[in-house]
Amino acid sequence: MSATDVVVYDPYAYEIHEDPYPTYARLREEAPLYRNDERGFWALSRYADVMPAFRDTERPSAPARMPSRTIVRISSISSSVAARSWAASPIT
Repeated sequence: MSATDVVVYDPYAYEIHEDPYPTYARLREEAPLYRNDERGFWALSRYADVMPAFRDTERPSAPARMPSRTIVRISSISSSVAARSWAASPIT
């Protein structure tokens, strides 16, 4: 891994299903608020960020065309973290 390697998270990627933990660790360290432009979602990877976002009723959690919140569950050996897709502005 070089300094130019950027963490990429695609919940549908085969590699993620085979062994997600290295990616989850990198997300927590390098991109706690992650944007996947190809799939069009934001993901939060730290529990301390996820819970306030999950309880936030002021900002939409998904585009209007989506009927409900989109939740992506991120698990690690030491903790379980729910990453919420974020279509609106991130929590500031």
